[in-house]
Amino acid sequence: MVLTPLGFGSRMVVTGDVTQTDLLQPQESGLIAAQKILKSVKGIAFSYLSPMWCVIP
Repeated sequence: MVLTPLGFGSRMVVTGDVTQTDLLQPQESGLIAAQKILKSVKGIAFSYLSPMWCVIP
């Protein structure tokens, strides 16, 4: 949820896990829908982390 507008030159980071959902098929999470819509927008990038990046002490 974005509660304030971004100023010129600002950056936003949105984090989430598309595998953590309780929606039943064929419903789609908002995070997945946002990826589909925004993937072709210039200046927007997505990073995907694998389990290798998880650190469990």
